[in-house]
Amino acid sequence: MSSAEKGELMRERIFKAINDYINEHQYPPTIREICKMVGLKSSATVHRHIEILKEQGLIETDEEKLHMRALRVPKRIEEFDALFLAKCKEVNKLRAQVERLQKQLENAKVQ
Repeated sequence: MSSAEKGELMRERIFKAINDYINEHQYPPTIREICKMVGLKSSATVHRHIEILKEQGLIETDEEKLHMRALRVPKRIEEFDALFLAKCKEVNKLRAQVERLQKQLENAKVQ
């Protein structure tokens, strides 16, 4: 495997780690947290991979100088909206089931 391929794989791991962390905590991780998640010791290496992800348009920030807590994953909002809608449908189905069961229980008590 070439070093370019290894770098791309590491960026994929970093990108996934950032997404997973945001999903869990609702804010982005620090460089040191990313290092720990992907098994790298050098924060400079992680920083360089993040700069490349920014150049590729996969990550955004409002900060001129990279500040980890200011990172955003632009496509994450679309994915979140789709996930939210799916969860809403699940909740509505569960509510309908609960209502049916409550009616069955009420009917059973009446008899």
